[in-house]
Amino acid sequence: MAHERKDRVKDQSSTTGTGTLTIDAVAPTGYRTIAAAYTDGATLKYTIISPSLAEWEVGQGVWTAAGSTLTRVTVYASSNAGALVNFSAGTKIVFTGPVANDLTGSPTMTAFEGATTLLTLGGTGATSVVNIPGTKASTISTDGSVTFAGGIGVAGNSNFGGTLGVTGVLTATGGLVLPGTAANITTGANFISYGGTDAGLSFDSSNNATLSADLTVTDQLLVSGIGPHAIGGALAADIQFKILGAYTATGADVAQLAIGGALNVPANSTAQTAYISSTINKAGSGVHSNFTTLTLYPPAIGAGGAALTNATTLKITGAPTGATNNYPLWIDADAPRFDEPASAGSGVGTLTNVPNAGGGNPAVYFKFYQGTTAYAIPGFAL
Repeated sequence: MAHERKDRVKDQSSTTGTGTLTIDAVAPTGYRTIAAAYTDGATLKYTIISPSLAEWEVGQGVWTAAGSTLTRVTVYASSNAGALVNFSAGTKIVFTGPVANDLTGSPTMTAFEGATTLLTLGGTGATSVVNIPGTKASTISTDGSVTFAGGIGVAGNSNFGGTLGVTGVLTATGGLVLPGTAANITTGANFISYGGTDAGLSFDSSNNATLSADLTVTDQLLVSGIGPHAIGGALAADIQFKILGAYTATGADVAQLAIGGALNVPANSTAQTAYISSTINKAGSGVHSNFTTLTLYPPAIGAGGAALTNATTLKITGAPTGATNNYPLWIDADAPRFDEPASAGSGVGTLTNVPNAGGGNPAVYFKFYQGTTAYAIPGFAL
């Protein structure tokens, strides 16, 4: 129902008690009756005064054309300590118009319900276009849409039930609640921006987020997108997750990726520090050269003045302890393939020496080191 304000409205009623008033439709000269001024169902601000002036009531009510009644909904002030007045017999004056509640101390604005424009304030010379002092100034609440052509600053909480449009800067040092879809927030290139001199956190019109500072997650982190993802560089369409960039580390034992902490295993379960298992689907045509679960390339050793003693693509520092059987490397099934360090030999050789040049077996041997001493294991074709 729409709230209406009308000029020169004064009527009367002979109703008694605390209930709905029946309006007599009698107006003094120069005034209009409530029926002549207000539309059916309108809310209005009223004042009722008894003939003795001892009984009075100020509030908001609803006008109903059928039966010419005024329903008393909210009492702002009265001779009954702010409650509904039990009016005595006699003809009461009933007039409408602004009341003190409209002008001071009201946390809710209802005077402009149904208006196309709720409030328009202008002027280029004003420091503050709107300044509401008092304890209620810390909160802005609306059930509808609000558009600010400039900026808005709120020291406390803001609750917008409709659309909030800000073409300038939105600053909320308290809470900002916008229920519904993302379309509830509409501004410029960054429709959400939080931070100090830098944007901090921003979302553009395509819902892409930019965070220029650290992100701390105290609960679970869920990334529902399947990628590609990247840290430290650009996305790559052929890699689902990639770590890039030149990282300058400190300390005595540094790494690009580390897994630590403790894994608490439930009873009768197997456990792995890292678990890699995936399905690799072949293309509909063509030839694939290799499918692998893990591929290790030798590290590219950059230029520098420091001496480097050893470099390796894979290093196993030793076997674990604490189990019945402990192995540094376990191939659970199938025969492995070694393309290197298998080498061609032409001498007989032994288990402790590389085969000499010349005829004989083994034709292939596997070379390994114990410290800096090289050894060979003969290899025979099956």
